[in-house]
Amino acid sequence: MDRSAPRESLKFNTQAALAYAAFLAFAIVGCRQASVILPNPRIALFTVLFCVAVFSPVPAFWHFRHHPGHREATLAPFWLLAFACTLPSVVDVCGRSRMPLQDLNLARLDNMLGVNVPAITAYAGQHRLGHLIDATYPLLIFFFIPLAAFAPAIFGRWIAAREFLAANVIGLIIGLTAFTLLPAVGPWYGYHIPPNPSQASCQAELLLLRMPGAIVPHAAGIVCFPSFHVIWAILCARALWTFRLFRLPVGLFAGMIVLSTLTTGWHYFADVVAGCAVAYISIRIASRLIYSQPQPYDEGGELVQASPQSNWLPLAQ
Repeated sequence: MDRSAPRESLKFNTQAALAYAAFLAFAIVGCRQASVILPNPRIALFTVLFCVAVFSPVPAFWHFRHHPGHREATLAPFWLLAFACTLPSVVDVCGRSRMPLQDLNLARLDNMLGVNVPAITAYAGQHRLGHLIDATYPLLIFFFIPLAAFAPAIFGRWIAAREFLAANVIGLIIGLTAFTLLPAVGPWYGYHIPPNPSQASCQAELLLLRMPGAIVPHAAGIVCFPSFHVIWAILCARALWTFRLFRLPVGLFAGMIVLSTLTTGWHYFADVVAGCAVAYISIRIASRLIYSQPQPYDEGGELVQASPQSNWLPLAQ
């Protein structure tokens, strides 16, 4: 039997269920209050049943094989998917905020820090390395996050899987609160430069959300401050840090994604700094939550690599 499994596994999953119930309740009530049209309940129910049908056999398999560590690791992606499916509606509710846009203030803050995003974008566009860094920006959603969500689950590293889940939930709470209070469009808006088609679409979505009247939920990435690309890049690197052989490429790839937020012109430098701060706080809190549980004994090196005392970040020292 895998002794790396936590003794209080039910407690953690109950907490995850309660957190998601609160997240879902906020989405439902918020959509009604903010006049965001909810999706068809039948489609939502079908999606939930489909996800349960797809994911439940995997933890059930490990349960009956008496590998609770793998079972707990494979439950984390299920909760991540649940939050991901609800996230667009929550973002739209937060985007309905009547708080004034902060683009001018963010641009001023960047200037105070000596950073000019349009100049960085122009410089990157003239060099091959800049194009390479730009190419990593969309890979966060389609490659890095799925890798960080499923790799620890596949290899039974329940500590990293749980910490990734908890850090994401905490990061969403902090990040979306900041987005609600300090909404912004993007550097092209603050610096008055022409946006590319994707940026123009993002701007139109956010400005449409801020107009009165009912609106259908959108999946556009409209959060500017803080940068969730930065938050997720760091959280993904943290989750994959348990794989010792891949630390260098993981670190480089995460760093390139962080840089791409500037080279592509999608974020202010202040967004990047705030994203780093949110990621650090999220990891630190999640780490304390996870490591307050009984420690495993036979996970060996993986425990040390995933622990707050690792040599990557002094998160809990």
